[in-house]
Amino acid sequence: QSTDTSINTVAGTASYALPSTVVTVFGVWFLYVTKWIKLNKRSIEWMNTADNIQPAVKSPMNNYSIYGKQIRFYPVPDAVYNIKLTVDATIAVPVLDTDTNFWTEEGFALIRHSTVAVIRRSYLGMSEEADQADSLATRELKALVGRSVKQVSTGFIEPHWY
Repeated sequence: QSTDTSINTVAGTASYALPSTVVTVFGVWFLYVTKWIKLNKRSIEWMNTADNIQPAVKSPMNNYSIYGKQIRFYPVPDAVYNIKLTVDATIAVPVLDTDTNFWTEEGFALIRHSTVAVIRRSYLGMSEEADQADSLATRELKALVGRSVKQVSTGFIEPHWY
């Protein structure tokens, strides 16, 4: 999970595009003076029912809904507010030597266990201990691949029973 604060509201505007890297939104806050206020998640149906008055009700928000790649607030923001999202985001590809992502940070255990397995098997002749390190490396790889799939997948699997 990561935090994104790239959205700033505009007075009188209810809907905003989510950042292109967002896969899943877990929580939304807005900065009111100096305090982050958590918003309530609502369905788009609830939002359509509540936000049907013309002109729209404008005040600090207390609800949000996600519809496609859009986030909508209710009441409609009455001022500029910074929005903080807690999200699962797509994995950024490292471009510079100093760039990191969870593969470069959390992949440390995978690299360590894999290296230990090679050294034990190839240079020390410790095949049983090498197998143990290999199983630890496999466990780490599965965890990282699972997290990668979760971060790049946008759909869901729905069982159909016949």
